[in-house]
Amino acid sequence: QTPKLSVSPPRPAIYAPPFNWLCEFMCTIALVTGVLLTSKQLALQGLPGAALQPFYVGLYITTLLLGLGGPTGLSVNPARDLGPRIAHAVLPIPNKGSSEFSYGWIPFTAALAGGAVGAALYLAIEDMDLPAAVATS
Repeated sequence: QTPKLSVSPPRPAIYAPPFNWLCEFMCTIALVTGVLLTSKQLALQGLPGAALQPFYVGLYITTLLLGLGGPTGLSVNPARDLGPRIAHAVLPIPNKGSSEFSYGWIPFTAALAGGAVGAALYLAIEDMDLPAAVATS
């Protein structure tokens, strides 16, 4: 029953809702802050840096998923979890079991809260008075 649901929406390796929520929350903060900071830095470099932006962001997401995605499968995007759960509930799959909507709130709320905190962290970093880079020529 559970392998059919595990094909698409992420499921936790260990079902511990507070810790699953915290893992999704922290990973979303890392994702949003990291991608925004990477994009900002590459935009400052001009065209050569901006041309490599998709590669760097993809590498960052891959590293994040491999490093932090083990406990929960790392949804990060509420649509990545909710859409497959709804499809699993609606589609006529034989012996499919439960769609586990009781767990669906965790990736949804953690991603929204983590995205807001990650964006706030990015704005806080942007407002910091950091020393200007020394130009060497």
